[in-house]
Amino acid sequence: MQDAYLLSSLTNFKNAIHKDNKTNDNIMRNFITRATIEIESYTKRRLRGRTYGANGLDAEMHNGDGSNILRTREYPIISVTSINDDTLRDFTATTLKASTDYIIWRDEGAIQLYPDALLGSVYSRGVGNVQLIYTAGYDEFNIITGVNNYIDFEETASSQLSASITGGRYTASGLCTAVKTALDAAGSSTYTVVYNYQESKFQITSNLSGSNTFKILWNTGTNRYRSIARRMGFLDDSNNPSKATHTAEVSALGIPDDLELACIQIAQRHFLESEYGGSRFDMKSKNVSGERGMTTTYVGGDMPDGVKIILDKYTRGII
Repeated sequence: MQDAYLLSSLTNFKNAIHKDNKTNDNIMRNFITRATIEIESYTKRRLRGRTYGANGLDAEMHNGDGSNILRTREYPIISVTSINDDTLRDFTATTLKASTDYIIWRDEGAIQLYPDALLGSVYSRGVGNVQLIYTAGYDEFNIITGVNNYIDFEETASSQLSASITGGRYTASGLCTAVKTALDAAGSSTYTVVYNYQESKFQITSNLSGSNTFKILWNTGTNRYRSIARRMGFLDDSNNPSKATHTAEVSALGIPDDLELACIQIAQRHFLESEYGGSRFDMKSKNVSGERGMTTTYVGGDMPDGVKIILDKYTRGII
C-alpha cells in the first residue's frame, strides 16, 4: 500500500510510541500499513482520499439499474471528473453527462440525476455501462475565516506581513494553491507550497535571497490566535526562523482525528507484540506449539474495544 494512502504517518506513530531514531523506520511503517489494511477490511472502505480512474487506479464501473441514483463504492465524494452512461461501453463524449445534470451527495456517496438532465434523468439499464471517474475518501482541510486562516510573516526584519487564506474546504493540493495565492498577494516574494504525500507534511518556500528574510511569526504575529499553523502541521509555540524553506514539524493527513487514533492504536498493538516492543498491551494469551506455531488472543478480540467504537461509525454495508 502506498504511503499516501496510510491512515497515519511514520512521524505521528513514532511520536505516539516515543521513538526518535530511524533504525527501524521500515518496520514501523509496516506496522502502520498492517493497521490501515485491517481498518479498511473492517470498514469495507478505502478511507484515504484518492482518484479512481487516474494514477494507476481503475475507473469505477457500475451496472445501470434504471434509477436516478448512483451509489459510489467510496465516500465522502470529493469531486467528480466524469460520468459516462453508455450501453455500448465506448464511453465517448456523446455519452458524457454534464456536471449541471446531477447533484453530488458528498457524505452519502451518491450522485443523483436531475429530472431535466439532458441525457436522461435515469441511469440506463445495462452491464458495466456507467463509467465513473471521481475522487473520494478523506482528504479535507477546513479553513474557517477568522479562526485558522492567517499566516503572519516577514520578508524584511521587523516588518510584519499578513496573508489571509480564503475560507473553505480544501484537499491537500488545493490548500497548497490557496496558501501560495495568499502569500504571493501579501508579500513581494514568489512562494511555492507543496504537500509531501509520503510524509503528509506541508512545505513553504520563498524565492527571497541575499539580505532579505522569510520568517513565519507563528507565535508573535498579531494573528497568532487565528493562524493556519496547526491545520498545516506547524508548531505554533515559537516562530519559524529566517530561512528559505519551512517544513511542518507534524504530519497533517486531512482525515478525521479519531481515524488516525484508531490506526495508531492498532499499529501500536503490532509494535508491542513484536520483538521491538516491551509490553503486553491488550494481549490475553499467547500459545506456542510446534516449531513455528503460535496463536495470540487479545482481550478485545481482533480489534481493541476502543477502536471498534471509532470504526463502527465509518463502516458501510455492502452495496
